[in-house]
Amino acid sequence: MISDPIPFNAYSFAFSFWSLFTTEHEDLAGGIALANLEAPFLLSNAAWYPKTGELNIIAEWYTKRGLPPTLIVPSVRDESLEHTLREGPFVLEQTFSFSPTSLTSLLRQNHWTTEQTSWLQSRVTAELLAAHFGQTDFAVGVSQTLSRAMQGSSHVRTYIAYQTQKPIATMVTFEQHGTLAVMLTNDIHIFTQTLLQEANTFKLMPYLFETAEAADNPSLCLERWSIQ
Repeated sequence: MISDPIPFNAYSFAFSFWSLFTTEHEDLAGGIALANLEAPFLLSNAAWYPKTGELNIIAEWYTKRGLPPTLIVPSVRDESLEHTLREGPFVLEQTFSFSPTSLTSLLRQNHWTTEQTSWLQSRVTAELLAAHFGQTDFAVGVSQTLSRAMQGSSHVRTYIAYQTQKPIATMVTFEQHGTLAVMLTNDIHIFTQTLLQEANTFKLMPYLFETAEAADNPSLCLERWSIQ
């Protein structure tokens, strides 16, 4: 059995994952800037670990690349960063959460087969994800990005579900420090059983990374803010 959820640094975990999905990674005075023009993943075109007083540098860096200046910040933050976000030209766009509790409620009867796949099959995963996020024109870029990430880290794994030999769903997971999280998927319901089996086998705590209406558990949440 999986034990109760253990604390982990959600922000650091997410950064470790998304930094693998970039084509540009630069340490600036205002923070760590990530960019990927080939594949506009959810959080791979944004600055992390922002430093107050230097955010104009972040804005200039993204503007030069034709990208909207964006910050990813933890929901639990110091007063200085909180004041900067509330008083400056920033808009909260989206909250994301690592959920350890919603997974068991997603179990359903299995009418498909699933398998773990290698980077050689990244094109299938990319096409399913690109279609899910409405980014079909970026399927090739997503595939190339995913291939590099999987070759660069054995902790990034992909799975594909088949029904009558046709790929119908995919899942990308990331493992670090005793935690196993679904970071990208087009149907978590299909992979819940697979995720829980993997977590039980390797004694890992399973999480689902998903968008959230609000930061109900701030320690497990992060936010995307745009610079206006």
